[in-house]
Amino acid sequence: MKAPRCALPVAAIAFLLMAGLAVSSPNQKQPRTQYPLYILTYDHGGIILWGADQFRQSLRSAVSWLDRYPDFKIGLDNEAYAYDELARNYPEILGELKGYLKKYEGRLGIGTSTYGQPLSAFITEESNIRQIESALRTCEERLGVRPRVYLMSEHAMHSQIPQILEGFAFQGAVMRTHFMMYGYNPTFNVPIGWWIGSDESRLPAIPTYEGEGASFGTTTEDNFILNHYPSKQCQVSLEDYRRHFPRIRPLLASRADDAAVRQEGLVAQYSGHPEYQWILLEELFGLFPRPQAALQTGANDFKTRMPWGYCGNWIWNQGREAEVSVLTAERLAALSWLAGDQSRERRIEEAWKNVLTAQHHDIQICGLLQDADRFLTDSLAASSDVKNASLVFLAGRMGNGGLVQVNVFNPMSWARKEWITARITIRKKAAEGVVVRKGESRLPTLLLADAAVAGSSDRDCLVAFQAEVPGLAVTAYSIDTDPSPTSGTSGIEVDESQLVIRTPDWNVQLSPG
Repeated sequence: MKAPRCALPVAAIAFLLMAGLAVSSPNQKQPRTQYPLYILTYDHGGIILWGADQFRQSLRSAVSWLDRYPDFKIGLDNEAYAYDELARNYPEILGELKGYLKKYEGRLGIGTSTYGQPLSAFITEESNIRQIESALRTCEERLGVRPRVYLMSEHAMHSQIPQILEGFAFQGAVMRTHFMMYGYNPTFNVPIGWWIGSDESRLPAIPTYEGEGASFGTTTEDNFILNHYPSKQCQVSLEDYRRHFPRIRPLLASRADDAAVRQEGLVAQYSGHPEYQWILLEELFGLFPRPQAALQTGANDFKTRMPWGYCGNWIWNQGREAEVSVLTAERLAALSWLAGDQSRERRIEEAWKNVLTAQHHDIQICGLLQDADRFLTDSLAASSDVKNASLVFLAGRMGNGGLVQVNVFNPMSWARKEWITARITIRKKAAEGVVVRKGESRLPTLLLADAAVAGSSDRDCLVAFQAEVPGLAVTAYSIDTDPSPTSGTSGIEVDESQLVIRTPDWNVQLSPG
């Protein structure tokens, strides 16, 4: 299970008590203000952890509220993977959702901003890009919707988010971590501002207000009220919330949290009251004035923690390995396609989506090992298929002579000169007569192992050679047997009597012990 949502921040409660604030009803006479209190509520969920039946149940609950309260609006903060999974295995639920989006247009929204709902500070730079790109594409393909405002329940914030969102033409962001168990963001005492990223990119953002909530293990004040008021657990109302932030105009109360905790009593109490207006994300920046303030954030302004060591870090480490594999496969596939190979885009997308889903916060934090194993195994299988097929195609278009051809791929964008090991099979004893060439050039080479293959005259050899490959390139090398001595061609000398190893870079003196 997830960690329980915690109560209203202590500082906020203390503020309200010191101010002598009592619970009030919106039907009591209130002073009119220039702006109503705008209310955003989004159900945080999906298929991961919850399953399809819970997804349908939560969706129908939201729709029933739309029927009962004509001015109520609600959005869905699901991982985009959920829509792909519904299309594959539960098309009737996907059809139901699409029907509701059409029926309640302007009142039921999609707030999905990432494919796998990651804790964004803990994934790599490329995954941050792909999470959003895949989410937008999936929402368009499955639902005919393109989210334009970035919203998150759990911590998916860091200082480069403006740069990424600007690149995807987002209208703006809600810079709030609504459930702050694993991180939270800086606060600002303004209603709206320009969120400025590390590279000076900027986009409009509604911040977390100073005093609204910024500490581990709790929720923001408004999120807590929208989840629990009125109840014994929460007697702080939206009127109290307005009085807590008298200088913030317009004022936004936002919720992005589990569907099971939203409070119908609150909706009933504020329904039809002009001072309280439910809105969707797509309306937000049309209602707020143009930003004036600068919300400058740096890398250390976003506080994070992660339970490293949980599950032995297996999920995180295997996820990183899978991502490196698909990045390599993608670049190889691009080179082979440029050389005339078929497109392998579908298999690459499959590998990426599995990695992105495995980065889901509930998979990593709740330790959903079976889900992690399934998604990461499938990702590695897909990327390995692409790498192998692309290399086979490229090898068929390259030749460098010799008994054996070895192709070396450099996935980086800069030239690399490194020692490479290759296991090869040759049809006669190699002894110490192995040579590796690139064209006519003979390369530093070492024969590391030479063993007979059982039941055959073949030899199983492990050869090391120094390869130099340009950035994003595949280079072919030929391996031959050579009757002439190869000692010294590697640039490595061994003096056994003196226990000394000399290389172009190091002289190593071994201890007699």
